[in-house]
Amino acid sequence: MSLWTTQHLQHALPQADIPAGLAVEHIGIDSRNLAPSSLFVALQGERDGHDFVANAAKNGAVAALVSHKVDVNIPQIVVPDTLQTLRDLATARRKVMHGKVIAITGSVGKTTTKTLMAAALRATGQQVHAAEASFNNHIGVPLTLANMPADTDYAVIEMGMNAPGEIAPLSTLAQPHVAIVNTVAPSHIGAFSDGLTGIAREKFSITQGLVENGVLVTSQNLHDKWSEFINAPTQLFNITQQAQNVLHRVDGSAFTALVDGNAHDVQLQLVGDHMVHNALCVLTACAAIGADITACATGLANAAPPAGRGQVTKVGDITVVDESYNANPASMAATLERTLELTTESVVAILGDMLELGDNAAQYHMDLAPLATRCAQVHAIGPLTTQMQQTLPTEQRGQAVPTAAELDYTALVDKLPHPCTIVVKGSNGTTYKAQVVKHLLHELNSR
Repeated sequence: MSLWTTQHLQHALPQADIPAGLAVEHIGIDSRNLAPSSLFVALQGERDGHDFVANAAKNGAVAALVSHKVDVNIPQIVVPDTLQTLRDLATARRKVMHGKVIAITGSVGKTTTKTLMAAALRATGQQVHAAEASFNNHIGVPLTLANMPADTDYAVIEMGMNAPGEIAPLSTLAQPHVAIVNTVAPSHIGAFSDGLTGIAREKFSITQGLVENGVLVTSQNLHDKWSEFINAPTQLFNITQQAQNVLHRVDGSAFTALVDGNAHDVQLQLVGDHMVHNALCVLTACAAIGADITACATGLANAAPPAGRGQVTKVGDITVVDESYNANPASMAATLERTLELTTESVVAILGDMLELGDNAAQYHMDLAPLATRCAQVHAIGPLTTQMQQTLPTEQRGQAVPTAAELDYTALVDKLPHPCTIVVKGSNGTTYKAQVVKHLLHELNSR
């Protein structure tokens, strides 16, 4: 059966005039990247989605959700507010889904934890629906729910925030059985007048949407530090007590997880103590919803690093570690420390500014200097990273540029030590969107 039929849509949107004969297989908001038989939702933001209905029709849309008719030969559902209607579709789909919903938030590692959770649950043989990419905001969460098949057994929903008051409404929409808070760190701290305390309050507000008898999963450390914000039944995990025989390699980690009274061997394609933390968090959540923990532990090995979050590429005697998707002080320090510990080769760091850190942004960057000093070369993208780089010995300073567009990849590769490991890390806007790793690999492969 189709994801949404005319009858489904009419039931979800009783006030709307739904064209007859619709069979929608996907709901999308980007006219350039639509699955076949999509319903295109024309959202209004910096750009008006109504201007792209024609492109959507050309790229596979069978209908459009609009706030006013447009001159395009495609069935159109006209509603007062397309974003609110997307939420209505999400609400309707959640009501008929009788499986379990797992909601995930945290300052660092949300998407990776989502990827691990989906891989673990798929190993049980059940139908799993997980958020596409990092669809974790006021648009991405309802879009994920609206695209959820009604017969889904497990839905894994990622939830993020840029400012106070954003997570609780997302959780209320998703109505999770398990809510995960995996980290609290100074990400988007500039939006919170009370700093890390405000971030913790916001993260733990995810419990406001829990269904009756729902459970919060978080670490013992976070529970002890932020218990004032926890008002829900809680299952805790403790990496010190529950992760044994931990072994890290450049291309993965292994450990024995003590969960639900049993020991489970775990293999990961992801590297570092923070990945062991995420995996242990996932297994604790799987236990909370009654999933087969043995199958889930085995399934964790199938979770490949999402784009820009730890992918490792070898080119000759050069290893490139792509951590370019995003960064905050905690993840930046963890990435540098892990890379330095796991290789005997020279480490070259290409670091971009960390954004949205508020008044203490310069100090957060300067705090990275002790780790940066241990690198053979540090290339800086942005004024704050450049300021930190200038404190290093002259021979360790690579290029320092305002934006990634000014990087000279030819010169950078010419001066690399051999062999070496290159780690690329920065906020999304400084490294990932600028495709630093893509340009770097192109230059390496051209040699």
